[in-house]
Amino acid sequence: VWERLGALVVAVGVMTALVGCTRWAAPPRYGSLKADPKRSFNYDHRIELFETGNGLRFAVRRDARAGVATIDVRYAAGAAVDPPGRAGLAHLVEHLMFELRPAPGAPTLAAELDRFALDYNAATYADATHYRTTVPVAQLADALALEARRMTAQCDHLADAELERERDVVRADNAQRGAAVRRQLAEAIY
Repeated sequence: VWERLGALVVAVGVMTALVGCTRWAAPPRYGSLKADPKRSFNYDHRIELFETGNGLRFAVRRDARAGVATIDVRYAAGAAVDPPGRAGLAHLVEHLMFELRPAPGAPTLAAELDRFALDYNAATYADATHYRTTVPVAQLADALALEARRMTAQCDHLADAELERERDVVRADNAQRGAAVRRQLAEAIY
């Protein structure tokens, strides 16, 4: 019985694939839009791609209409590289990057961003950590300088109280979002 059922499932799958690949269906319709061969759909995303000698990649899309600039930095390291038993480490590093100081007693990176950024945030995913900052165009150089500091940051001037506070925040986030269950599922899948 199970062999017949398995053969039937395979046959239905093959037939579905074949029917899906045939061309007897009518061309797609787009509601009230009329097909016009004189008007083609060409989308120019205007993204310029650059790569430095050390492998750092940039994508730039210029748009002078708004007077703002958004910096979107992504590091190819996320929760999937957390060591076993250390779930949330990448997320903790993401939080701590806003608490870094260039010198003892100096303002944190977040405090400096608060001075001129219109908006900033970060997120940690399984495969990446993503930082985004939006500033007036006049502050673009300042924002890029802060991102450069983040890239070369060390924890020398990180206060223990800040580390403990952010660790507790990440633990609470993990508990609320069920990070342990997602981690186990990801490990089983990958």
